[in-house]
Amino acid sequence: MTRFLLFLVLLAACVVLTFPHETVLQRFLVPRLESLGVSATFDEAGPALPLGVRARGVRLVRDGYGIDVDSLYLGATGSLDAEVCGGRVTGHISSASTFDVQLSDIDPSTCAAFRGLTLSGDFDGELTFDLPESAGVLRLHGKEGTFGGALPLSGSSASETPIGEWDFEEVLVEAKLEDDRLTLERAQAAAGGVTWVATRGTVERPLSPTPELDVEFRARAEQGSGSGRALVGLLPKATESAEGWRRYRVLGRADKLRLIGLK
Repeated sequence: MTRFLLFLVLLAACVVLTFPHETVLQRFLVPRLESLGVSATFDEAGPALPLGVRARGVRLVRDGYGIDVDSLYLGATGSLDAEVCGGRVTGHISSASTFDVQLSDIDPSTCAAFRGLTLSGDFDGELTFDLPESAGVLRLHGKEGTFGGALPLSGSSASETPIGEWDFEEVLVEAKLEDDRLTLERAQAAAGGVTWVATRGTVERPLSPTPELDVEFRARAEQGSGSGRALVGLLPKATESAEGWRRYRVLGRADKLRLIGLK
């Protein structure tokens, strides 16, 4: 009996060590990412407990935007656990190709490239996405960070439009994703001594080099903030409400945006 049990243990160890883990990733994960237009590479893959595969040195790229994942675990039941951007992404991938993940303590500046743009901060959130339906829901909450850099000009990789560097205390985004369109359900931020609130908005092709925006928002300088009043004063002329809000609309491709003050 002891020899039989020893044989089973050795057999199980042999199966685990010789199992083609890289092939599993190539056949299971890579095609799902490619269906989203994302290319994926990894340095190595091997067995991981409980009953799964772990890849290291993962690189995800789409349309010039890239992200580095330190470690990615995929369980036999579809569970997912990734160490990325100084934080963690956990969740589940179903057999029906539905992603359901949670983000915690993510700092994009440590692992992501945004074609000339910079983003740092502490982000948490949730993402649910159905591949067959090309639809999903995104919730993102960030605090104590900066956003800045430059937008590339149309048809030129050498020229760009600087947008400065903006500190934000807090940002919240809730949106729906459908057929390569992001529709804002809720978006607000506190940055530069100003409170910004989107009242409606869509972003076509949000992951492309030149997404197209049509967003209406309102802005109000925070009480007692001289920098906030100065910043609002630099925006296009807009009618101010009794509560101090001014309304604006930003539209066009990311390399040719127009900002319009509303009455």
